[in-house]
Amino acid sequence: MRVAVPFVLLLALAAGCESPVAAPVPRGAEKPRLYHPIAVGTKWEYRQRNGNAPYRKEVTSVEQREGDYLVMLAYTDIVPKPGDVPTLEQYAVSERGVFFLGTELQSPETRIVFDEPFCVLKLPYKRGEKWGGRDEEPHVTGDIETIKVPAGEFECIRVDWQGVPFWYAPGVGLVRNGDDHNALELISFSVPKH
Repeated sequence: MRVAVPFVLLLALAAGCESPVAAPVPRGAEKPRLYHPIAVGTKWEYRQRNGNAPYRKEVTSVEQREGDYLVMLAYTDIVPKPGDVPTLEQYAVSERGVFFLGTELQSPETRIVFDEPFCVLKLPYKRGEKWGGRDEEPHVTGDIETIKVPAGEFECIRVDWQGVPFWYAPGVGLVRNGDDHNALELISFSVPKH
């Protein structure tokens, strides 16, 4: 009997050590939730309540590098003036957040590339998290809020920086910033069908 108990115990332990069969990964679960589009041809249109001209931005190129998507954006007025040249900006987008890399990239004379990427949205979301702040006020993650703009209604992460609120929606990016009197609002958004 003494021999049988350890043998049965050994069998029970061995049976419990089998590797479990993994459940299938749900559709879409393998893709990270990005807070900025990465499809070439994606377009946003914004209006500003301060009287400045409405403008458009469009994803013109995307390059994947070391887990990040390097997204180039072209900015123009919605009604461009003759001779206007789009302003080019670049962002790094990943499941770690959205990082501003450079602006005015359309010309070597105007080109500004940051020594360190400037994090505009840190992920994964954690309410109250702070980042940046070496030379300026830190960014602070606020609540998840429902924001209504002319382009629709979006569930957004709020980020406060230098006294200004910014709202970012998954798959869309910036939906609104500023207060009711001096806001930038998304008026249209489209992703190309491939």
